[in-house]
Amino acid sequence: MINVGVLWVTLSRAIEIAKVGNFTVTVYWQSEYANGFEDYGIIKNYYKGYFEGFVADGDIWVEIVEPENYEARAGLTLADRQVRVDTALANEKPTTIHNAGNTLLKHAIDKLELSAKDITVVKNRASVIAQIDGEKQIKPEDIAEAIQYSKKVIINTDVIGELPNSKFFGSKITVDIGDIAQDDAKAAIEYLSQFI
Repeated sequence: MINVGVLWVTLSRAIEIAKVGNFTVTVYWQSEYANGFEDYGIIKNYYKGYFEGFVADGDIWVEIVEPENYEARAGLTLADRQVRVDTALANEKPTTIHNAGNTLLKHAIDKLELSAKDITVVKNRASVIAQIDGEKQIKPEDIAEAIQYSKKVIINTDVIGELPNSKFFGSKITVDIGDIAQDDAKAAIEYLSQFI
């Protein structure tokens, strides 16, 4: 079996954060990534029994990109990752943000137009990231990493992900393919996507 954790390292990190913080994860990819749906199926199969929190509109948004190759490489196993999660859960969750972290958060609020809810979510994610790293205080890099997992960071709307029985392009087009023939769904998506 392919070590998915090595092919998509950012996703592996996001899943560790999700497991420690009890978050859900949305996986997305750009439309040019032709094997996106197929690879997402491999990802879900790989993490089955370890992490089931893949959802259409999650707490953490993480992009996967097409690997240069799919060769098996050495890396952390799921058992290794579970040890990291268990260690993190034993750490205290910091609540104090370093001054530079607060400055970064203020810039993000202005640039990304974060709401009060968004800010709470970013702080919570950053706190979990600091907890994983065994820190006593939330540092600027924890805030930066937490912000990168925000849905609002996704500027390009030509994004594909998976909803139950649906395909969606950003937040603008969702096509339910439950009762529609696959070819009809594809034709509808191609037609509608020209208006994004």
